Amino acid sequence: KRFVSIGSSLPPAVDIRIASLGICLLPFSSLQYLDKKKKSKSVVEFIMREGLKYTNKDVVIMTTLVQHVQVTFQQKKDDDDSMQLRLKAGLCLRHAREYWKTHVWVASIWLESHDETIQWKDVVVHKLQDWIVQEELEECWKMRPLVDGREMMQTLNLPKGPMIGQMLQEQIQWMFMYPKGTKEGCLDYLKSRMETLQSPYPDNNKRAAETSNHEQARKR
Repeated sequence: KRFVSIGSSLPPAVDIRIASLGICLLPFSSLQYLDKKKKSKSVVEFIMREGLKYTNKDVVIMTTLVQHVQVTFQQKKDDDDSMQLRLKAGLCLRHAREYWKTHVWVASIWLESHDETIQWKDVVVHKLQDWIVQEELEECWKMRPLVDGREMMQTLNLPKGPMIGQMLQEQIQWMFMYPKGTKEGCLDYLKSRMETLQSPYPDNNKRAAETSNHEQARKR
């Protein structure tokens, strides 16, 4: 009923086709099945690919939406940790890419269906979109690392292999948490992360301490 009542007034940036499918498929977002090779696969992916016969691009868009929309786009509270909120939102937006406003809209419907006190238009959509723009996250999927792979190999003495990709991901996460951070501060963080990852007995709690220790590094 809510979808029908507001569907005709959606802004142009919202993809009505993806949004309507997303709302219908969200209840299945946590369901998995075993394929012929006994591998766990998403039920949403199966419905899109095998049932509805959508293109691979649409399958990727939809599985991304149902995987991330509930976790990341939640109503912003005053006591939220700003770094963690920015990190979670940034990672989700990197997946959503140009469909991020569609994600926000679908999330607003999901939130309102779970909490009748939330007014989808005023509290969720406008507030969240304004916050994303204010944080300069609206095109964060185009963000480039401060340090490219070659420079990381030279500076951090990284061998060729999967560690390079992992360090690039660590760098993107650091950049989300410290948007004003510098290359020097980022390299300091990556060095400490390498020590943790290469340790034979890595302390699972050490990362939190590293983040705290690098509060000053972002200002360098």
